This record gives sequence, C-alpha cells and structure tokens, in this order.
Amino acid sequence: MKAAFDYDPITGEIRWAIRPAKNVAKGSLAGKIQANGYRRIRYQGKDYLAHRLAWYLYYGDWPSKTIDHLDGNKLNNSISNLEDVSMRINTVRRSSNTELPTGVCRQNGRYRAQKWYQGKNLFLGYYNTPEEAHQAYLNHACNDQHPALLPLVRQS
Repeated sequence: MKAAFDYDPITGEIRWAIRPAKNVAKGSLAGKIQANGYRRIRYQGKDYLAHRLAWYLYYGDWPSKTIDHLDGNKLNNSISNLEDVSMRINTVRRSSNTELPTGVCRQNGRYRAQKWYQGKNLFLGYYNTPEEAHQAYLNHACNDQHPALLPLVRQS
C-alpha cells in the first residue's frame, strides 16, 4: 500500500504515486472531501480516512485509537498536527474548542445532548436551548451508576 501514495508530512498532502485509474493522474491529490469535512481516499475497493492513512504512511503502523487533529482542522493532515488518542480525550478536546457546554452539540438547528457511557455515545435528546441540553447531560452524569433510572426519551 505504501508504494501507491506519496505523503508529505509537512503539508499533510497525500498524492498518488501510481495511476490508480484511467481518469486519475499520478501525482494528483488523493481522495475527496466528504460532507463531514474529512478527506476520504478509496484504494483497492476500500475507503480510508486521510488522517489515518497519513499516520500509517509516516509511522508504518495503523493508529491504535482515534486520530485527533490538534488544530481542529479536519483537512490539516501534517504529521505534527495528528495525535493518536483515546476517544475520551478527543471528545474532551473537541468540547473545549466550542462555545457550547460539555455534552452539547448543535444539530439540525437544535441542541443535542449526548454522553459517552461504557464506550458508547448515548443520545439524551434534542432541546431548544444549549442550557436545556446541558441540564440533560448533567442529569445523566449524576445517574452514571444507574443509567436506567433516566429515560432517554427524544424530546420534541
């Protein structure tokens, strides 16, 4: 696989070292930017996220955890901007880079409350304000020992 790509660890660009298809030139930038903001590269029928592929091309091993973009830019795949961290650390870093309270993200014009619990992202509901969503997060955080006590009901 390494022979198929040229990775520049300073710019973070991954280019084709081969001609993978008739309509793709050798030396062209690999992959396409997806709706979620990440670059995805298809090689031999499999999709790879560019930041994970960059890690592999530089270190020779696939990342064992989640790759965090230290500057928050999903397209900056320079090796100095990538770090292999746990999902928890990545989530904490992301939440500290926003004006929204912990456990809250904006989605479809509303505020979604969510919490990581036992390795799963629990949906706690949609709310009209960030304060309401954060309160749902705090209510669930207080019930970690007995999550079944808090009904996870979608609010309208």
